[in-house]
Amino acid sequence: MTTSESVERRNRGAALFSRGLLVAAHDEFVQWLSLVEGSGDPVQVIPPLNALASVAGRRKDLEASYRYLERALTLSQQASAPDTERMRVYLNLINGLTQMGRLDEALQWAGRAAGLMVEPDGPLSVVYWMNLSNLYWRRQEWVPMLNASREAHRRSQAAGNHANSARAMTNLGIASLELGLFTEAEEQFQKALTANEATDPAVVAYVHSELGRLYFLRGEHNDALAAGRKALDALVTGVSVFDKEVVAAVSRLFGSIFGTYGQRNLALKYLNRAAAYYSQLGLRAEWQRATDSIGQLLSGPRQPARQQLVDEVQRLDFLTAVLDMTDDLESVDPYLRGHSERVANLAVTLGEACELSQESLLTLGLAAWLHDVGKVAVDAELLQKNGALTEAEQARVALHATIGEEMLRPYGLSPFGLKALRHHHERFDGTGTPEGLSGEEIPLMARIIAVVNLYDHLTSERNGRPAQLHVTAAKRLREMAGQQLDPVLVDRFLEMHEV
Repeated sequence: MTTSESVERRNRGAALFSRGLLVAAHDEFVQWLSLVEGSGDPVQVIPPLNALASVAGRRKDLEASYRYLERALTLSQQASAPDTERMRVYLNLINGLTQMGRLDEALQWAGRAAGLMVEPDGPLSVVYWMNLSNLYWRRQEWVPMLNASREAHRRSQAAGNHANSARAMTNLGIASLELGLFTEAEEQFQKALTANEATDPAVVAYVHSELGRLYFLRGEHNDALAAGRKALDALVTGVSVFDKEVVAAVSRLFGSIFGTYGQRNLALKYLNRAAAYYSQLGLRAEWQRATDSIGQLLSGPRQPARQQLVDEVQRLDFLTAVLDMTDDLESVDPYLRGHSERVANLAVTLGEACELSQESLLTLGLAAWLHDVGKVAVDAELLQKNGALTEAEQARVALHATIGEEMLRPYGLSPFGLKALRHHHERFDGTGTPEGLSGEEIPLMARIIAVVNLYDHLTSERNGRPAQLHVTAAKRLREMAGQQLDPVLVDRFLEMHEV
């Protein structure tokens, strides 16, 4: 093992990880781990384990992430690793355990991390205070959350970390709102929105929904409605439409607004929807808040009808329909939820490389996320069958593309998105389904989905079949170029992985 080989693997993995190309990043980090394991120095093994834990966490495989961290933790204790390396392990543990809902354990590791703070104003301190703020948020401990958020914000600003500064301001606003400090909460939300103007739409939507909740609690219902509309705008113009917690927050806000506007049935519909989503996510405090609102609505006097909010209802219906269809898919085959999310992310990344417009990227992301939705009409045993399908079975499964198109037609997905769903199993050589289109007769979005769909199938464990390495999957894509897949898109997809 040479130091240069190890550094090269580390750097390649980090670059791929930053682009969201997680399979290739994972493979590079595995190679890095393999190289340093032969060094005889356990301290060198800790960084690649930390990196692999981050990849697994991004892929929402929290159990795998935790296993990497457990190993890193054991090595850090046995080998008397430097405090900075141990600190990184602790920070990943705090974050992972918080996401897993193991909040007491996360708090214990936070205490240990505090004792390792060798650079109180260094970059690791920013991560520590943000993780602590998020942990207190999940624990519903508002004063500690407020204090941790202030520390995270101060350190983020000092370090010039604008993304973390915006997140800290959002958390400051949430804690202030829960404590009834409405003026401070509004100020922090407005600052967070300014800082988030060109960043994650999910964050923007969430901040607007919380700002709407603040206005609603102050009785400023028109302002609450305006904030809710901005939250919807952010959701329907970004791929964050798939974030269930954000959609739950917006649904809860509009449920409350509908109640005050005399639209009781709509209010109950969306408050119930929010409660269901919070229950699925294990966010018990938020679930309780939504169910309390339902109880108040049912026990209170009926309000006279004041206003019909047609556009808002249509957009909320679309957002919740997307999530409900995804839940239905998961009930047929749990593998399909993760597959859908990965295909959507890869499709958008490839779409960006093809210089598609923002509107087209949104349509592509939605179509890719929902490309398998018609499988709810396919026998689950057939979907989970080990081994090759017969010709008749393949024909039955292939029907899901046209079924999905018809299922989504009432929900306002654009004609380009519907065509992408219908034709994503066409083949470039004209032997695919449902119409036997060939070459550029196949819509571009369908050709993009075909490439990333096959890649994800190859690189994911499925029905006992092990996941392939990126290099093996890349070889298979090249073999299928010109037959099943668009050769230009295959080249562009693989070029994305070059560092």
